Amino acid sequence: MAATTYSVFDRYNSYATSAPYIASAFSDNASQADLLQIENQGGIVIVAVDYLGTVHFSATGLTATGGVGGTGLYTLNRQVIGKFRVGTIPSATITTVAQAFAAAFPQQSSQQQDIIQVIAPGGTIGYYINYAGVASGS
Repeated sequence: MAATTYSVFDRYNSYATSAPYIASAFSDNASQADLLQIENQGGIVIVAVDYLGTVHFSATGLTATGGVGGTGLYTLNRQVIGKFRVGTIPSATITTVAQAFAAAFPQQSSQQQDIIQVIAPGGTIGYYINYAGVASGS
C-alpha cells in the first residue's frame, strides 16, 4: 500500500538523503523515546512505535522499560509525538494492531489516511505509518 497524500499529525522533514530517514526527522530524540503509543481503556500500553519506527503490539499490554523499548516493550513516560487512547472500544475486543489503530484514530481509519509521514529531501516519503498501523520505510 502506498503512502497517502495527507497524514494525520504532520509530515516530519528528514535531512537524510538515504534510509534511515527517521533518525534525522527526530534528531532531538537522543533519549530514544517511542514515537507514539496507544493505550487501552485501562491505561495499559498495547502499541508502541519505537524510535526506529518499528511497531510493537500486545493485546494484553507491553512491558514498561525506563530505557529503549523493543519487542514486547515500551518506553515508560516518554513519547515524541504522543500517547493515544483507544476511545470507547472495549479493550477485550482489540486483538490486532489494525484494531488498535482504528480505535485510536477512528476518523483517519475510515478515511484511510496515514498517521505520520517522514519526508525525505525532494519530497518523497521515506517512512510512514498507515491507518492500519503498518509501518513502511525507515
